[in-house]
Amino acid sequence: MEFLAIYGDFMEMGFLWIGIAIVALIIKSFTKEYITLCIAAAALITAFMAFNKFDGKIVHQVVTFFASTIVLALFIQPYAMRKNEERRRLEAKEHNVPHKNEKAIVIVKIDNMNATGRISINGEEFEARTANGLPVAEGNTVTVVDHDGRMMLVL
Repeated sequence: MEFLAIYGDFMEMGFLWIGIAIVALIIKSFTKEYITLCIAAAALITAFMAFNKFDGKIVHQVVTFFASTIVLALFIQPYAMRKNEERRRLEAKEHNVPHKNEKAIVIVKIDNMNATGRISINGEEFEARTANGLPVAEGNTVTVVDHDGRMMLVL
């Protein structure tokens, strides 16, 4: 405790908490864990408390820090996990286009305006629309660029 008394004479404890927040944010920039974000936010809350002299006792600041970390983790972690899951699904969808860049034969004229069009890929039939909106006559060869469920987007 003597060290903290000496430290308090030369600098306010708030700077220590700001330093902890900066270190936590640096660590967060290298990892995907959101708990470090909670630690940084809790350190800033505690720094605010220390600078405004709500309570000068280090014990109360440490309790505030840990309580803030827990409360923030209870709110941020579920939100972050939900966002990560959404991002992962979108990335998987982008990378998981069936028959992407495969050639297909138009078996029913593709006309986006009339919502018609079917293609055949290796004997399997799919509904199709064109990416550029131009109609494609029956018998032409097209390339699959994307999909929406069982409907293929072609060029």
